[in-house]
Amino acid sequence: MPGPALRRLGPWWAVFVVVVLGLAIAGFGAVRVGGYVVSGGLAIGALLRGLEPRPGGLEVRRVWIDVGCWLGLAVAVGIAFSLVRLDPTP
Repeated sequence: MPGPALRRLGPWWAVFVVVVLGLAIAGFGAVRVGGYVVSGGLAIGALLRGLEPRPGGLEVRRVWIDVGCWLGLAVAVGIAFSLVRLDPTP
């Protein structure tokens, strides 16, 4: 059973794990794939915030504002990583 601090955060830890996994993948060389994993983790945060009755650490403002911010950040990160140039140019 998780401790009281982890219970208070709610599903926030799941988003954290996926985002850290994506950053690790990007750090080991698969930059675009890692960025898409990060973007997916942020989208999971939006989904959890919208569906979870007690969102814990994912709750900042109203539901629709939080979901919009999470989704907007997920889209922005996904676009940013899709635009990264991976080929060396002189």
